[in-house]
Amino acid sequence: MSNYFAIATVTAAISYLLKEGFKNLPDTEDTEIRNVIKDTEISIKPPDAGAGSLEKRLNIFLYQVNPNIGYSNMDLPTHNFNGELVKSPKLALNLHYLLTAYSDGNDELIAHQILAKAMMILNENPILKRETIRITISANNNIKGSDLADQVELIKLNLQHISLDEITKLWSSFFHQANYRISIAYQATVILLDSKQQPKPTLPVQDRLLYIVPFKQPIIDKIEPQMVRAIGNTKITITGRNLKTDKVIVRFGSATTEAAESNNIKDNRILIKVPDKLDAGVIRVQVIHPLMLGSPAIEHDGGFESNIASFVLSPIITTEPPIVVSPGGKLALNFEPIVSPRQTVDVLIGDYTFSVPPEMLGQPANSLKIEIPNNFPIGEFLLRIRIDGAESFLELDNNREFIGPIITVKNPT
Repeated sequence: MSNYFAIATVTAAISYLLKEGFKNLPDTEDTEIRNVIKDTEISIKPPDAGAGSLEKRLNIFLYQVNPNIGYSNMDLPTHNFNGELVKSPKLALNLHYLLTAYSDGNDELIAHQILAKAMMILNENPILKRETIRITISANNNIKGSDLADQVELIKLNLQHISLDEITKLWSSFFHQANYRISIAYQATVILLDSKQQPKPTLPVQDRLLYIVPFKQPIIDKIEPQMVRAIGNTKITITGRNLKTDKVIVRFGSATTEAAESNNIKDNRILIKVPDKLDAGVIRVQVIHPLMLGSPAIEHDGGFESNIASFVLSPIITTEPPIVVSPGGKLALNFEPIVSPRQTVDVLIGDYTFSVPPEMLGQPANSLKIEIPNNFPIGEFLLRIRIDGAESFLELDNNREFIGPIITVKNPT
């Protein structure tokens, strides 16, 4: 890993490599070429800095720094669930350089030769050798503290393809005051910056627990009965497959309850009590198998959940009989469970339906008053209450005829 001198060191090493390449030309190099490109200066400046000068120059400009995707994906999480550092994080980077050639009197042919020679040097040296980096560091006081030469990864230099549109955008957005010069782009990869933060030491692992959990999703086929009354100790039977495991939780709407062995849990059936204080209406049911890990075993995320089934929880009328009301009077009705203002409530007297406005309910309540119209007929009627589409039960006699609950509407005496 490297410290924060790494980026500057890569730039300086590329500059050193090019300087040596221009200075130490081989004897086999054509004399005319040697005369053209000798004394070429290597600069590290913005491309528009000194663009009007007449010296031969090759400029190196770092124009972009990107994360290295490969190392980013390899890095493990560096913090625990409490946000404490457990592993020193590393930052993997790719550096993008723009090389631009300038010549005496803006002679483009000379600039092209300088650029070509620079490309040959980098093509012959595609890797920044550790010795090259060490020499660069020793020759430059600004990067004396660099440890890039000891990085586990060597720095590779790759010629990059940049379209005319991309290079035009670079010059027009970054260097809008400079005349365009022919340029080439190189990528240096990978630079690994290591944090100096010290992770919090952790205690050694005493026990290594390995769990192999088969994929066994619970499935609900049906719920019986489909309609139940909202009274104490009401039970339903959940029928399905893969229902039994070490710990079974049954979710009723937003409420959850653990199914104990006393609930007669089998792989294909669960007999369970309906929780108290559920809202009347359609109740969604789901069987949950939490992931139990550790010693002692505790719940973890990643368990299995069944499909969703439903049943109807019907309200019950708790007003003591006889229930008597007169036309023009008010019917005081008590019921269970408590209804909230967000629920829809209707009172059914025979074939007549009275919708209860939410403002009549106010706070969650289990009683209400209905005004009976003056022209309401006299007689006995079956009485029901309907909450979110779930109607209260009617009583049957031996002949399966409805016999109650009854409301009597009579004239006042």
